[in-house]
This record gives sequence, C-alpha cells and structure tokens, in this order.
Amino acid sequence: MPPRKKTPPEKWEIAIPARELAAFLAPVIPHAASERVLPILNGIHFATSGGYLIAAATDRYTMAMHRRKSAGPDEIPVPDGLRGTVPLAAVRQILSVFKAGRGENPGLTLTFTRDLLAVGARGFLSGFAVSEATWRLDPGEYPRLDHIWPTAKPESSESAVFLKPAFLARLAHAPGAGDPVQLTLMPRKSDGQPGMVMARAGEDFLAVIQPVRLSGERAGAGWPDDAWRDFFAATAETKEETA
Repeated sequence: MPPRKKTPPEKWEIAIPARELAAFLAPVIPHAASERVLPILNGIHFATSGGYLIAAATDRYTMAMHRRKSAGPDEIPVPDGLRGTVPLAAVRQILSVFKAGRGENPGLTLTFTRDLLAVGARGFLSGFAVSEATWRLDPGEYPRLDHIWPTAKPESSESAVFLKPAFLARLAHAPGAGDPVQLTLMPRKSDGQPGMVMARAGEDFLAVIQPVRLSGERAGAGWPDDAWRDFFAATAETKEETA
C-alpha cells in the first residue's frame, strides 16, 4: 500500500522579532519587480522548507533568496509547505507599522493561511499603534525557486571566489549608460587557481576586482600580498605572446 501524502497545514505561524524581520527582508526587497508586466513578481515570496523560512524575490533580471531557521511561538519548527506571495506594498506597510523603536525589539507572529497574512505583536508593551493587522496574499502562481538553493555548501566549489559587494557596486559607474559589463575570471599564474575578476565595458573601459579569498581559505584570510604583482606579470606575458 503506497504511503499517504502528508496534508499541508491550514496555517503556518512564525515567531520573529521586529528588528530581525526587517533585517531578514532587507537584502531581498531590491530584487522585487517594480513594473506591472508580471504583477506576481511585485512581491516577496515566502516558503518553508526543512525548518527554514525562506524569502525570495525576482524581477527576471536578478533574483535573491534569504533563509533563516524559524519556529512558531511554541518553539516548534515551522512545517514545510508554505508558499505565499506578499505584495511589495504590503511588505513595506508591515515594516512601517511594526518597526522596532530605539531600544525595543518586540516579538511578532506571522500567521500565513492560504489567502492571508496576519501580523501580530506579542506582549502588551509592544509600543505599536496596532497589535495586529491582516494583508491579502497575491493569488497568482509564483515561479518555483526551490531547486535553485544549493544542496552543497558554497565553499565546496573549487572555482568559487569571494568578492566584496561594495567593489562590485563600483561597476555601476562604468561608461556605457547601463550597458552590460563583461566579467572574466582570470587564473593566478602561481597556482592556476581562480584569481582576479576582470570587468570590461565596451572597448575602452577595463576594471579589475581583487577577491577577498578563495573557497577553502579561512574567512578573513585576505588576499596574498603578491596578488597584484602576479596579475600584472601574467598580463605582461600574455601581451608578449600575442605581440
């Protein structure tokens, strides 16, 4: 007799402090669509899997997913099966209404049903103007993103390099009025491992970004002092070979 499929619960309750909710959603919100071509993408998609609460957003050009271990008010892990999209306007309202004050960080309970999200403040001294409010979820079908989350640790990739986002942001000033920038991962001359990242915009602009570390190296290890010398030596040899 085949095993019976588990029936998803009718509601999901997630406990999270107000300040942590804002920090959880902040890296994802910029990736939500602002145009109305595909309204379902004008929101943040929430899902639960393996004890994690996952927030995702995409505008078809970039995509971001953020997850955190989550439990309900009773400290029981949140069950799998939640899939609900909260319109971006509602997300901004939630973060505004339930914004943590200075020196305060009241607990919140997010209660998802098939159609609604209710946000409630736990405790009598929350300091919020309202103790609970409800928003309607977007009824559309959000693209499935479950398979994108890597099953292996990112560090397991032999070709991974770690870059500072602030360095990548400098490429926004490249000439070309927002034209695409070509990125090339250049191997180090000394050991053949991934090295500098070269960025080109058209034929007249070139930038090089130095990684913070390679996969397998300890966090904060920095980059070898001779990295730039190695890079320039390799570039010079390449020019001599093509001359």
